[in-house]
Amino acid sequence: MEPIQIETKQCGSCKEVKPVTAFNLSSSKSGYHHNCKTCRKIVSKETYRPNPLVAREQNLKRMYGITQEHYQEMFLAQNGKCAVCKQPETDLDTRTQKIANLHIDHDHKTGKVRALLCRGCNTAYGQLNEDPDRIRMLLKYAEDNQV
Repeated sequence: MEPIQIETKQCGSCKEVKPVTAFNLSSSKSGYHHNCKTCRKIVSKETYRPNPLVAREQNLKRMYGITQEHYQEMFLAQNGKCAVCKQPETDLDTRTQKIANLHIDHDHKTGKVRALLCRGCNTAYGQLNEDPDRIRMLLKYAEDNQV
């Protein structure tokens, strides 16, 4: 829809009258978004950047069907270490620059959560398609080719 020829518009949020250049184009009657760019940015931050702890809880529930408490129980049961290599995670979270959480290993077919793995073990297991035969062959290769 072509925007109508107006020079100013009142923002639906802050109620200020601003030049139309302060509004994004839209398919509304006026051709411009209801809220100015500044107010949209504020609403966007509030909507799409929730509290990280709340976001993590929601992600755990949505992706794996577990709560933060369940993750913590698994973490403590594993003494904070990877279920495979028995080492703590050493990789940094790129967002926080703190030690990353252990990865949640789960069966991709059933969704069943199995254990917590460090990034390296989780990546290796996934790259080998979680195939026991392929993992055994890699182990044999590693043992046969020790220097």
